[in-house]
Amino acid sequence: MRFARPIPLLLTLGLMQAHAAPFSLGEALKQLPTTAVWQNLNLAAEKAHQNLKAAQAATQWTVNASGNYSLNTSDFSSLNQSGSVGVSASAAVLPWASAFQTISTSEQNLTQTLLEVQTQQNTLLMKATQGYFTLALNQLKIEVARKNQILLEAQLAVSEQQRTQGTTSAESLLQARQKALEARAAVLTAESNLNLAREELLTSTGMAFPDGEYSTDTTLNVQTHSLQQWQTLALQNRNDLQKAALAVTQAQQNLQQAQQNKKLPDVTLNTTASYSDLSVGAGLNLKTGVGSLQSSYSFGSNSSGGVKFSLSASIPLLDPASEASLGTLALNVKSAQNALDTAINNATLEIKQRYAQLENTTAQVQNNQMALSLAEEHLKGVQARVKAGLSTALDEQSAQLSLDNARLNLKTSQSSLTSAQLELLISAGQTLEGVTP
Repeated sequence: MRFARPIPLLLTLGLMQAHAAPFSLGEALKQLPTTAVWQNLNLAAEKAHQNLKAAQAATQWTVNASGNYSLNTSDFSSLNQSGSVGVSASAAVLPWASAFQTISTSEQNLTQTLLEVQTQQNTLLMKATQGYFTLALNQLKIEVARKNQILLEAQLAVSEQQRTQGTTSAESLLQARQKALEARAAVLTAESNLNLAREELLTSTGMAFPDGEYSTDTTLNVQTHSLQQWQTLALQNRNDLQKAALAVTQAQQNLQQAQQNKKLPDVTLNTTASYSDLSVGAGLNLKTGVGSLQSSYSFGSNSSGGVKFSLSASIPLLDPASEASLGTLALNVKSAQNALDTAINNATLEIKQRYAQLENTTAQVQNNQMALSLAEEHLKGVQARVKAGLSTALDEQSAQLSLDNARLNLKTSQSSLTSAQLELLISAGQTLEGVTP
């Protein structure tokens, strides 16, 4: 159903607008991915992906080239030259190396970022949808306010005529004038509210909604579930619960890594083999998990070659700082678990509240549908009495205005039902993609 924006004093403009196609919710939501707010969310996700790629690249072999050259003399009668060139490489080779831990952290950060991006995008979709219905309802309110203004101004004209004829009191005339002035103010207020709603929508979503008609006849594709089913969906899919569970996992991994680092001694193995001026070697640090390879060629030296093997180790006998750090990390695990338990309880309560809100708004829609039917029947009765000469045209106008108000109340409750559906979906951790047109 389309709702035009009639302007009693500019009838021609009103007729032109009545033929304009309404700006649908689907057309409005197509703008959302082009807004700066939405694109910034996509950039945050892309940045998290790049951080993971950088962490993965850090586990690959790093190769460096080196060289040195020296020239010296003792009596300036002869020159001695020496130098070397070499290539070295290093990489994380053991699973507890920090580079692999960085990958795990980056993966968790990526998951958390994607969850947060989805949450923010759902919020934007909900705000845009609610904002669209707010604009449509404000347009309906303007229409009803203008019709009410026309009716009260007509009643004022009757009162003025009756006052001239001496059939009504001055007080009644003043009351009619006051009502007419209040009706004009109500029109201005409704128009101002429409403009403010459009500005607020631009601020909250970055979407510039154009002037034009907005249709409230839009339904959402929402499945019906019981309270228990909604609670199950929430516990399985809510982003905040998934992020809280990730925080527990991350705290546990940090504690396990610290415990392992405390147990591992700082041991380094090195071996070098050389023949004449050429040497090759390899090394491994068992604590850091980093392996290394090196090769070099020297000139101007008197090396005869050979094989060398070395082992160095450092074992902490007393480390109070590490013990205190382990205690802190253990507390972090408990804190993260408590936060997860609290989030689960809050999610369960929130679903109950959203489900009750949905039931209440559904009942309100049903009540307003009945009220609309009664208003339609009342209008038919008044129209019949007008034809029979038992009622006036003002009575018919008043009955029509009552019908318009009943229709506005129904649309308002339907908009509240839409908001309740969206809020329940988000509380249950469901994406709004595919729900809105």
